[in-house]
Amino acid sequence: MRSNCSCSRCDVAGLRPDLGYANQGDLKSLDPDTLNETTTHAHLGQVYEGLNARDKDLKIVPALAESWETPEPTRWRFHLRHGIKFQNGDPFTADDVVFSAERVRAKGSNLQSSIDPDVKVVKIDDYTVDFVLTKPNPILNSQWDTWYIMDKKWCEENNSVAPTPASATTPTYASLHANGTGAFTVESHQPCPTGWSRRASKDYLNRSTENGAGSANGASPVIISASSRPDTGPSVSP
Repeated sequence: MRSNCSCSRCDVAGLRPDLGYANQGDLKSLDPDTLNETTTHAHLGQVYEGLNARDKDLKIVPALAESWETPEPTRWRFHLRHGIKFQNGDPFTADDVVFSAERVRAKGSNLQSSIDPDVKVVKIDDYTVDFVLTKPNPILNSQWDTWYIMDKKWCEENNSVAPTPASATTPTYASLHANGTGAFTVESHQPCPTGWSRRASKDYLNRSTENGAGSANGASPVIISASSRPDTGPSVSP
């Protein structure tokens, strides 16, 4: 990862220019609807955002939606943030939420359970979206921290309206490129052993400044050799 951001937030955070990271598995796709898998979510969560997120205590907090309410038991209303842009400069609006709600439920998506198929997603205006249910669901948005919002216009222009299936043998544009609203932009991505390269996004509006200070080289999982294990002699209980 290379930070290319000169904003005061990154100066204060003391971001290092480079990050080396190794993982036992490949990042299969940059398409956020391809694979419902922890490693994939962890990587793409640096590039994309959902309507809500989780804080350090795992509480649901606002992200691309600044607030929400339930005006009636079967209707959730989300008020979207103004002035947000995707990394290519496209403005974020309700059209992207409606599009992403349809895409995540489409054939080929591995995250179809994020939104029930009978939920209607209705644009009220450019910054208001209703989710109309057939029955009350008090935990509607509990999984939405990994349902990432995509740029409708970008997907249409790059033949990426449909999700990339996990079983796909030929990469799509969305599986090798990304255009989110998150902290980092993807410079390149190729299947192993090439890996991926990313840099800090200048336009990212960080709503939780305590997340993202600094960086460090790392690997996952960490293999502990026998010589580095804790002493398990007679004085240590099993």
